[in-house]
Amino acid sequence: MCGIFGSNNFSKYTSLYEINKQRGTFAFGCLAVREDDQDMYIVKRPGNIDLEHLPSHVENNYDVYLGHTQAPTSNAREYDVQTSHPFEYKEWLVAHNGIINNYEKIVKQHVPKHKNPVDSSVLPVLFDKYQKSGMAAYESIMETMNQLKGLAAIWAYNKLENKLFLCRMGSTLHYDGENTFSSLKLPGTELMDDNTLYEFNFKNSKITEIDKLSTQSEFFIIE
Repeated sequence: MCGIFGSNNFSKYTSLYEINKQRGTFAFGCLAVREDDQDMYIVKRPGNIDLEHLPSHVENNYDVYLGHTQAPTSNAREYDVQTSHPFEYKEWLVAHNGIINNYEKIVKQHVPKHKNPVDSSVLPVLFDKYQKSGMAAYESIMETMNQLKGLAAIWAYNKLENKLFLCRMGSTLHYDGENTFSSLKLPGTELMDDNTLYEFNFKNSKITEIDKLSTQSEFFIIE
């Protein structure tokens, strides 16, 4: 299992990374976003990373810091930036914890030209497809997640609308009721509602519920 985490506070973010390493040390992915000008900082690295040695402009210069620790569940066992989180496609950047059991069926039905072996990679592609059809960003996520079978917890940033979303469907995702979330439970955090989409509001740095998925996760929760 992988781990996803994030906070508006860089110090908390580094602590979250240390904790979520136990979810996977195959690779690390980071996305930092500044709300006013939509500036982004993205890094993907194999193995562990020392966050204290990121470029000096990163710390305290963004409104939210998002992370992913990877333990691969596909056949891809050699590090490749194309098979690591966050996955980027057009206006979307997405990191995912869990497993999409109907990945091949979804690809065949919706995006047959998609060739990435990692199941998570199809998420931003589907989000983009539905957004291009006229859906709002959150509707695109809802439409996609309602088709998934398996376990999922994601963070997804949409550049077009400059919005950040979190979604929990079966997999674990905890938050402090404010602006920090983590796959692993921390003191002062609670399990986010299952089959639910949330938004990280840049204006007040709070995570708030948006809507419930019509689907229901089909498997037991994996801590």
